[in-house]
Amino acid sequence: MNDINTIENSYYLLGNPIKHSYSPKIYNFLFNYYNLNRNYFGIEVKKELFDDTIKELKVRGVNGFNITAPYKEQILKYADILCGISKVVGNVNTIKNVQGNFLGYNTDFYGIIKAFEYAGITVRNKKVLLFGSGSVARTIFLALQVLGVKEIVILNRTVEKAKNTSKIYKKKRILVKLGELNNIHIENEIIDSDIIINATSVDVLLESGLNINYKNINKNAVFFDVIYNPKTTSILSGAKENGFKTQNGLNMLVFQAIKSFKIWTGIQSEKLFQEILLNIK
Repeated sequence: MNDINTIENSYYLLGNPIKHSYSPKIYNFLFNYYNLNRNYFGIEVKKELFDDTIKELKVRGVNGFNITAPYKEQILKYADILCGISKVVGNVNTIKNVQGNFLGYNTDFYGIIKAFEYAGITVRNKKVLLFGSGSVARTIFLALQVLGVKEIVILNRTVEKAKNTSKIYKKKRILVKLGELNNIHIENEIIDSDIIINATSVDVLLESGLNINYKNINKNAVFFDVIYNPKTTSILSGAKENGFKTQNGLNMLVFQAIKSFKIWTGIQSEKLFQEILLNIK
């Protein structure tokens, strides 16, 4: 493990893979900006080593760390206390050590809401087509409801997982539909969708062999992809070429990091949003 001997001043990102992650750049920029004697490292953790890694971090008294795919649900058993909406969505991406207790938080919720706000994406009374039903999709599903969405269509390779996601904080006035992630369902649902979100961890069109006919879609539709590195994906490239507004997941990443940073340090750093973006691009 990186700099295990100086763990009292270190924070970490645990996941697999993590080479694409901008998180170390974001947090180290913030630590340096505020003259905090702290460092942030990424650790690519193999599945069979995840449990031992978490146990070691606790024994060593780490102050805090982030968790990314595929461990946002697996970390739950090590969270002594679940805070905020992490209890609702059932996943955690931020841990804070308080007197030996691991407090689990979900800052992706804050990240997606702020990213939509910053990009001027209005969700209220809109129809959203959501690809995926993993931990990020579950968080987005909750955020969409809080923002006043009218209809959500969840398409996933496994419909049963989509069904589980649909049970999160479901408001009666919101229409929720489920289906398999395939070309037929995409074609049927995307025509009148206002916002199309890829919440999977892959380039959904490239990896799944799916296609989108952009010609028959509402011209005011917005395409959002949680992937930020690479900066564009097949679905965003196609949308942009056809004149649609697009947004990748970079703003979401930065805003959720700002929230995690505040949890760890008590410092509100949202004023640095633009500087952070310039630092990592």
